[in-house]
Amino acid sequence: MIKNLLITFLSLTVFGFILYHLGVFDNLNSAGRDERSLHSEKRTETVRKTPEFMIGSVYNSKDIPAAESVKGAMLAYEILQSNGMKIKYITVSNCQKRPETAAALQKMCVDYRTGAFLGPGNSEMLTSLRAISQFYALPLISPVTVRPDKLPQLEYDNYVSIFPPLEKWIDAILAHMKGNNIKKILIITPGDGTYGEMFSSVLERNSKNVLNDFQTYRMTYPHPLRTNYFNNSLTNYGGQHKVDAIFFGGVADELPELMQILKNHNINLPVYVSDDIIRNEIKMPAGTAFKLFLPEAEVPVSNAKWLELYVKKYKKQPSYHAVLGAETMFVMAEKFNKSIYTPESFVKAIEHASLEFNKKIKIRIIDFSTGKL
Repeated sequence: MIKNLLITFLSLTVFGFILYHLGVFDNLNSAGRDERSLHSEKRTETVRKTPEFMIGSVYNSKDIPAAESVKGAMLAYEILQSNGMKIKYITVSNCQKRPETAAALQKMCVDYRTGAFLGPGNSEMLTSLRAISQFYALPLISPVTVRPDKLPQLEYDNYVSIFPPLEKWIDAILAHMKGNNIKKILIITPGDGTYGEMFSSVLERNSKNVLNDFQTYRMTYPHPLRTNYFNNSLTNYGGQHKVDAIFFGGVADELPELMQILKNHNINLPVYVSDDIIRNEIKMPAGTAFKLFLPEAEVPVSNAKWLELYVKKYKKQPSYHAVLGAETMFVMAEKFNKSIYTPESFVKAIEHASLEFNKKIKIRIIDFSTGKL
């Protein structure tokens, strides 16, 4: 009996020894690791062997901030190439809806030569695109999206934004309101899941820190805004609950509707908007008497050649979205080191650079009617 047990034990030991040298246990160990780690290892190995630093972008060419940021990034890329850097920038511009955007991003993710993704260009796409790129361990570096409060925390977060944080925009708006002795505001915002709703919620929360007697009222509408919304309920905010200003969380296409609604209710108050409304998108109805205030970022340009080429090519000064796209490209090129690249270390380097860069950005409030502060 003992002899049989001993023979069995020795047989298993020898068998195990053979399996060990064949690498079977190594494969089992790999199978036990999470898939993201495997994607990270594969990307690290492939990027280090790839002659060029490959960067991808997927965006909607009709989305002005996204298109402007890619335009700025492309010009920066051309400068880097002309300076002798081995770099390749691949863009897909016809992605307007979430499924096609996600499919294009996934295609870039599974090409392990891709070392980073410049984007997304739309905050409402962020959650789904971050999930895809996180799974494949592809750094997601955005010039024009903010980090939402509700974005889930991850142990190895692959998303970094160069864009000024939400609080920086809101602090500038609230400071302007305070300087104009505005103490009561009506917030008119679209519903859940929109950038306007997120911006409005943080504005409402942070307003309590500006003045103890600062009061906010809120009205929510289903996007898109229509002139028959609110009916007589809005009249109270020009009379019984008279407010000093309105904050509008909608988009530029809805501004004419908003102005008509206010006119119908005999409300003539200053209107503030979020950064989601861009100056050259605004089409105000003729004879509009409302004061419209919008925030804009003043972003320093680090590369004089880029600015010179931009003005020469487009015959105008760059938008701050274009500058942010360019600065994101320059920062990624500066922080890329092929010999030590890992997705995680690259993201950390960009995070640090983003914090330093944002210290130089100022948010100013523009009077739309005059174009001045």
